[in-house]
Amino acid sequence: MLHRITILVLFVFTINSFSQEKAQPQGEWLLDKIATQGNYQDVGQLVDFNQDGKLYIQEIPFGTWTYNQKDKQVNMQAQDLSGSYELAYLSATNMQLSLADKDLYFTRIDRDKIQKDNLESGLIGLWEYANDLGDNMRRLVQFEAPDKIIFLEKGEGMESRTSGMWLYDAELTKLVIIGQMQGIRGINTEVTITPNEVNFLNKTIPTTLKKVKKDATAIERLTFTSDDFYDETGDYKYYDDEQKLPWQDVYEMIDLLQNVKQLVYKQSTLVEGTQSFETKTLTAEVDASFDEEALSIDYIFNGYDRYNLPDDYQLPPNKWDSFASKLYPYKDVTYRVKGEEEITVSAGTFTCTVVEALDSFDEKIKLWMVKDKPGIIAKIIKDKPGDFGHYITYELQEIKTI
Repeated sequence: MLHRITILVLFVFTINSFSQEKAQPQGEWLLDKIATQGNYQDVGQLVDFNQDGKLYIQEIPFGTWTYNQKDKQVNMQAQDLSGSYELAYLSATNMQLSLADKDLYFTRIDRDKIQKDNLESGLIGLWEYANDLGDNMRRLVQFEAPDKIIFLEKGEGMESRTSGMWLYDAELTKLVIIGQMQGIRGINTEVTITPNEVNFLNKTIPTTLKKVKKDATAIERLTFTSDDFYDETGDYKYYDDEQKLPWQDVYEMIDLLQNVKQLVYKQSTLVEGTQSFETKTLTAEVDASFDEEALSIDYIFNGYDRYNLPDDYQLPPNKWDSFASKLYPYKDVTYRVKGEEEITVSAGTFTCTVVEALDSFDEKIKLWMVKDKPGIIAKIIKDKPGDFGHYITYELQEIKTI
């Protein structure tokens, strides 16, 4: 029995030694911490010791590396990390590199485990950063499967979008955010996740994310182009479409709208790079007058109504009279009539004339003009593709009468 135990111990030792010898620095690692003279700093950077001898940090080429297996040394030429490091510890899952008074601690990236943990985390979806940094910016975080994260910052007149990688470890209640994401990047600890809220510590600072409820708005990207409106010689093809529009009689419009007080719309703005929308309610005041032979409907299709105007913004004039253009609300754009369609919105089901239009800066527009309710639009899509573009819908929620 004694001999068998001895043999077993030797056999286990041999396997462990063999495993350590087989382990290599090559591959993807998470740089967890850097210790300098005994002071530890959380890092949370993705480091790839690529087989071609290139060193990538955050998936960006950052330098070169070599490994001397005989001397157990890893040599890096990578700005702040340059030097010949002693391979102080190496296993299938962890690595420690030491140089003078500096120690680097790594955990090997296991893509299969990351995918499994991330999928089961409950984090996938759109969240809003609840912490106030005092700069009037709204911050949104989109967790995607298997490990992509998108960080959006939205403020008055500006919007930025960056992406990175996320890793969740349920056992350690740790969330690693890799990328330039203010307030949440790096190693986040003490993570608690509920269906509506995430709480964690980011460098000892309490941080909260609130779940953004998913809007049911369907996405219909507009695919027509300016070429569709002109023939081979460059002539506009739809001059006669004005006669196909409803609402030709302004007096009929005044008659049918004189008891309408307000039109209430839901504006839904796609958070670019996600499938989620930001929504708000806009109210257009309606004023129809036979005595003055005039009709005005607040133009709210730039995203503002008279109740939430920015300081230096005024609603565009939208007053109808006997000289008014027949196409509302787009009077000076290139358009064509595509036919009729029955659509259902919150305010009801309407038979509409469908119009496609081109506005400035490559913006495409599709609108549904209610045939038997002159001046009332059931729905609008405004779609501008590309960088700094947008996708916005307006849907009629209610017709308020006097």
